[in-house]
Formats: sequence, structure tokens, C-alpha cells
Amino acid sequence: MAKGKKELPAESSPSPPTPGGTNASNNPRKKKWATKVKTGCTTCRIRRVKCDETRPACTRCVSTGRRCDGYTSLPALVRQPDHSASPFRSSWDERRMFFFFRTETALQVAGPFDQSFWTVDLLKATQVHPAIWHASVAVAAMYKRYTIPSSAHSTTLRKDLYNFALTQYNASISGLVDVASRENPGPGDKDVILATSILYTGLCSLRGDPREAFLHMRNGLKLFRQWKHWERRRSRGSGGVLPVNSIVTLFNRLDSQALNLLDDASRMEWEGGHIPREPSTKPFTSVTEAYFEFELSLSGLLGLMQRREFIAGPYPTGPSRESRLVFRNALSAWSEKFSALRPLLKESEMEAALILQIRHIAFDIALTIDVSSWELAWDEFHPQYEQIVTFSRQLLEKYHPATGGDGGAEHEACGPIFSFAASVCEPLYVAASSCRDPVLRREAISLLRQWPRRECLWDSVLAASLAESIMLMEEQAADGVGVESNEECLCVREQFVCHGHRVADTKLELLGEGVGMVTLRSVNDILAERPGRTIQLSW
Repeated sequence: MAKGKKELPAESSPSPPTPGGTNASNNPRKKKWATKVKTGCTTCRIRRVKCDETRPACTRCVSTGRRCDGYTSLPALVRQPDHSASPFRSSWDERRMFFFFRTETALQVAGPFDQSFWTVDLLKATQVHPAIWHASVAVAAMYKRYTIPSSAHSTTLRKDLYNFALTQYNASISGLVDVASRENPGPGDKDVILATSILYTGLCSLRGDPREAFLHMRNGLKLFRQWKHWERRRSRGSGGVLPVNSIVTLFNRLDSQALNLLDDASRMEWEGGHIPREPSTKPFTSVTEAYFEFELSLSGLLGLMQRREFIAGPYPTGPSRESRLVFRNALSAWSEKFSALRPLLKESEMEAALILQIRHIAFDIALTIDVSSWELAWDEFHPQYEQIVTFSRQLLEKYHPATGGDGGAEHEACGPIFSFAASVCEPLYVAASSCRDPVLRREAISLLRQWPRRECLWDSVLAASLAESIMLMEEQAADGVGVESNEECLCVREQFVCHGHRVADTKLELLGEGVGMVTLRSVNDILAERPGRTIQLSW
């Protein structure tokens, strides 16, 4: 972990003084401003003028030719904070932002799974450990900034939130250094270090700094593996401050995202051993329990892939159907318990159940595919791709109707949903990149764009851009673009992409917010040892 203060990159333009660090009750000017903006429309709050609160549009805005942005965009920032929320010396702004974390941010980042970790367990930890308190406040501020559309009216507010998050981030690191410098950190100390690593990763992802996010993710994963944190699941009274299953699942998610996003040189290899995958015989009592066990088995399969026992290529080192048998047995046992649980679920849990169903389909493809056929092996799963796309569309239309459709300018200006939990982004990407049906893969790409969300490191719009680049490169081969004269081509335009022109290797480099480079290599490129094609992505 960091040994000293490590600042987030500064904004491109000069920033005004941060709202944190000074208690508003001791600052007459800030106290006056706080009184002014407790009510009124968003535009008047940002301009820091008194609003007449006329509905639906403020008369003060309309009479001066300004656009009134309404009364519901920024309610969380003006609610009265719980002044007993922090046991530490804290400013009014810190307590106010923690109130926002407690009432809104925690619920959003939790997603439909394991909400008690974010809304109960982590909040308790903030009351004891300053590093977690300040990290949570920083995430709340950056999340609020992330959800505010960029405009001339919101520039000052977004800068204030950014600088406030930076102040809290540095305060958290100061507290973390005290914990990390202890000679023999106990279970509670390890929980603090791992929890702040997760929060820092999310903070940098929200800020749009993928390099810094990956750095925190790698540091946390290294310690998670070094301490074999998953072994604490077997012991009672371990002395930790956070639930072991929640921490293990979060790091499994980060590990799987790193495997999908990073190139070979950037990945962390397992240093022997792996997380135990024995399926429990106990029935599930909640959808979160089903989620924990499912992600644990999925992480085991990804570890198998990382050790090169399950990677297709010109000379497979062993298709390893046998080595996948343990995961097939685990998935079969999971399916039986999940089927028994579904009739008992509440309506509020059905979104989570549908997400697990979609992810189950994608997991089953990975366990069934015959890697000896290389890229042609994906073709036999067309029915599964159809199910992934159909169920994902149902999920979008039922549970997130506001983000459906083509998405206008107002929708594009807002940040997408942010969550640490798994959803359908990865299964849709599998369908969009591996299915060679031109209609179905376009539907998958469209859903990734219609439902913009960021699952910590994995961004659905990035996934759509990446899958679209793969699709266009393959279709251009079918159109005769870039076909080598000495290579056999069996492509049929708008119907079939031959094996030699299918993209088999993808290496992605994230350069900054909304910018990246991807190198794509076809089967023919790999066999001929060609470098492939490098494409700039923007999203």
C-alpha cells in the first residue's frame, strides 16, 4: 500500500478552495452560503443566489433567460447531516458528505447483492477507523461529481467536489499509513487495508483514472493473496471488522476484471495454491449467498484460465475438460440449490436472480466449450447467446427503463450507473465478441450502450466499443479488406466469418478517461506471427 500521500491527478483548470477542511459553523461566509442553498432549484444553488422556488421552473431563471434545471438533481447535498455520524473531529462538510454516502452512495454502489456490507458493516467500520471514514467520504464526493452532468452551470460544483474528494483521499492515506506501519497487523488491520484498497480503486474509477485504479487494485490483490484472506472463512471469531465473504467476493470480482482487461504483462500470476472451491451442501437462504458461491466458483475457473490450462490456440496444451470437471460439479450443485431458492425470493430480489441466471449461462459456455476447435468452438453456443441478449433486454426494460432507448444528449451527459457488484456487462460482452451472427452481436452491443454502467473497473460502453472493433475487423475481412493473397478465405459477407479472419487475441491499454488503445490479432495474424491491428478507442 502507499507509504505516503499519493494525490489524484489535478483538474485541468485552476480549482477554487475546497469545501472540506474548515468547519462551516466557524466560517460566516460558508454558513451564509449553506443557508442560501438549502432550498431552491439546481441552477440557483450552483449560482449561489436566492431562489423563488416557483414550480415547475424558477421565475428568477426564466426571467433572466437561463434554463432552470429543476429541483431534484442535487437533493442529497442539501439535506441536514447527522451530526453524530462521526466519532472523529470532522467538519460540517465531511458529515454532510458522509450522510450522502450513508443514504444514497452505499445503496447504489452495492447493486442488488450484499447490500448489508455497504449499508451496515462498512458504516460500522467508518466509526472506528479514520482511514475507512475518510475513504468513504471521498468516494461519496467523487460519486456525486460523477453523477452531475458537465455544463457551464455545474463547473464550480464539480471542481469543489473533486477537490474535496482529494482532501479526504489524502486524509485516508494518512490514517492508512499508521495501520500499515504496524509490525504485526492483526485481522482487523488487514480488513482496514483491504477495504481502503477497494474504496480507492472505486474512487479512481469514478474519477476516470484507470491507471491509478489498476494500481490500487493490484496492491490490494497482492496483499489479499499474500495473507490468503479466504482462509478466514473457515475460522470463527477471526477478529476482523468486516465480513470475510464480502471481502473475498469483492476481490474475486477485481481479479476477474483484471484478467479480462489487462494484457499478459500486466496480470498478476497466481503464486501457487488457489481459493478452495468445494461447494457447500447447505441450501441458500438468500440471493446474496447464491451470489457469493457463484462468484467463488467463477473465480476458480478464471484462475484455471490464467494458468494457461484453458487457453485456445494453434497448439492447445491440453483442452482440459477433466480439469474443468470440478467446476462443472460445483455449478451443477449451485444450480440445484438456486432452483430451490427461486420460488422463495421476494420481488425485490428478482433483479439479482435474473442477473445470476444470465451469468450462469455465460459460465456454462466457458465450462462446455471445446477449446481444441479454437475460435470455431464458439459457434455452437448460438442459443445461449440469444438467451443472454433476451434476458438482458428484459432486465433493462423492467428494472432500468429510464436508461433505455437510444439515449439523448441529456442522458449522455450524465455519468452511467456505478457499482462494485456484478451485472450483465461481461456476459453481453461475451455474446458481442464471440457470437459471429451479425444481427445478434449488434443487439448485444446496443444493450451495452443503452444501459451505461461501470462495474468498478469494467465499463459497459468501453465493452461495446471493444466488441464493435472486433466485429468491424472481422466483417472487413469478409468484404475483402486486408485479405492476404496467399491465405485461404472462406468468409461469406453478412453470413459467416472464416476461422482465419476471426479475432483471437485482444490486448487493451487504457490511457485515460474515455480513451484507450486496443491491439487485435486474427487467427492468421497469430499463425503468421504478425503484430495485428492497433485501434484507438473512445467512449
